[in-house]
Amino acid sequence: MQYVDILFSTEEDTGRVFGIRADSYQEVARKLAEKFNFEVVCITLREVVSVLRNRWTAIAYSGRKIYADKTYDVEIVDRLGAGD
Repeated sequence: MQYVDILFSTEEDTGRVFGIRADSYQEVARKLAEKFNFEVVCITLREVVSVLRNRWTAIAYSGRKIYADKTYDVEIVDRLGAGD
């Protein structure tokens, strides 16, 4: 990870790949940044409202500050090809 300045991940993948877990996604981002000396850590967040509706947002951690994006309600039109 020595050549990575900006990391994009999810809270779940951070736990699986790096073994970093915390009570909040903000804390996950902070721990990642401190452990690997990343300049920026971005965490994408998805809330499944229903089969046809999700909410998406993201946060970025940089310089000991959290930056949050607005939340988007997304209508799922076709799930084909969206998975593995």
